[in-house]
Amino acid sequence: MLYIAFVVLLVVFSLSSPWFLSVDNFLNIGRQTTLVSIIAVGMTFVIIARQIDLSVASTLALSGMAAALAMSQISNSWIVGAAAGLGTGALVGLLNGILTTQLSIPSFLVTLGSLSMARGLAMMVTNTKPV
Repeated sequence: MLYIAFVVLLVVFSLSSPWFLSVDNFLNIGRQTTLVSIIAVGMTFVIIARQIDLSVASTLALSGMAAALAMSQISNSWIVGAAAGLGTGALVGLLNGILTTQLSIPSFLVTLGSLSMARGLAMMVTNTKPV
């Protein structure tokens, strides 16, 4: 049933706009959905493991802030920014994992706390201003 709805939407949109089936439109859709898709794959594994992670968006904000600050303060290189962003995300994930597995704290509580910690740290470092 879902595939039928998808085909109906595809036909309706392609008939209503000559630009819908263009390569530029599909590239634009791909660029806009990449970040959410990558996060969704990671969350799929978390859910399969019968856990929950509430800190995803805050960790993303903190990692993005760390990447932007590293690029502006250390070196204007995407490699430095990528390393800072990935390192920050990995550090928050490691902290969540250790607290959940080693101390047997439910992941709901751990990630609820790291949600507040990551968002608060991002706001504190930037003085609540966009980077």
